[in-house]
Amino acid sequence: FHLGKYEKSISIYTELYESESSDPIYNLFVGCCLFHLGKYEKCIKYLAKSPQNRLYNRLSLHLSYIYHNDENKMLQDINKLSESSIFDQLSLASIYFFRNKFQNATDIYKREWVKNKKLNIAIQIYVAYCFFELDRFDTSNDIISPYLIKYPNSIIALNLKSCNNYRLYNGKVAEQDIKPILDIMSITNCDNPFFNIIRHNLCVFRDGENALEILPPLLNIINEARLNLCIYHLKNEQYIEAYQIITKYIKKPSSAIEYILKAIVCSCIGQIKQSDHELKIAIKYFKLIGSSSSECDTIPGRQSMASYHILNKSFNDVLIYLESIKEYIGLTQQSLDI
Repeated sequence: FHLGKYEKSISIYTELYESESSDPIYNLFVGCCLFHLGKYEKCIKYLAKSPQNRLYNRLSLHLSYIYHNDENKMLQDINKLSESSIFDQLSLASIYFFRNKFQNATDIYKREWVKNKKLNIAIQIYVAYCFFELDRFDTSNDIISPYLIKYPNSIIALNLKSCNNYRLYNGKVAEQDIKPILDIMSITNCDNPFFNIIRHNLCVFRDGENALEILPPLLNIINEARLNLCIYHLKNEQYIEAYQIITKYIKKPSSAIEYILKAIVCSCIGQIKQSDHELKIAIKYFKLIGSSSSECDTIPGRQSMASYHILNKSFNDVLIYLESIKEYIGLTQQSLDI
């Protein structure tokens, strides 16, 4: 189960249920496997045959969020969680994390970590992830350091450090952080699910090298693979291919980068096809991000607002927004390409 081999886990749990014991707890274990496989309807059926314990409540909560998308049911499931159970609290924190409420998640993680700093040291990695999502990459690295001193070969910690340094510096620096993992991958046939993440990130660090070979098999495993394959097609002026990915996998954007990327793709397709429909979507999404309270003062937010005014042919306003971020962007090859 912890190696991500959920089909194998299901077969073992099923065999135990049928040959060793008819304990309904095995239905709950199978339900957890089905959840991770994205088979939510089958998961619900197994959950209905399971004993109602804390694991049951946590699984029900995650189904309420990711499958039912039911706010009221989610609140009911949250009320069943125990404040004294670290597993319940970490489960709640993960819901906050997935809903982009990183401060709420951080508060829970810190509270649980303080209860037993030595035993719960891994929780600091979750805190570091929150700071990464808040674009506080230096802070995230500072939090990772004590964990890496104790566990220098941690794939999770090394990968997160590399992502921080990619944002802070460049792909070459980031690649050095995961070199110990790459060395292991070069000599083993081990089916470690985290290796997929490393392959994906290495492709990004190397500016899309071998993207058409690495990213397509990961589209249903790593959500970011969809975004990065779309970006790869955009950089190579393959706008139709980028549009196909966006329309298939990002029908309803849920984050700033998804809104921006969909707006860029729709803008390109709209101008190529002279389609008002796609151009209206682009204008809507650029304005939504550029005027949102969380993004309006960020570089992507101001770039979005500049793009909004370009599409509306309000060029004086375009200059105002571009001037405000000029010193932060610089004249790089990447900015020239844009």
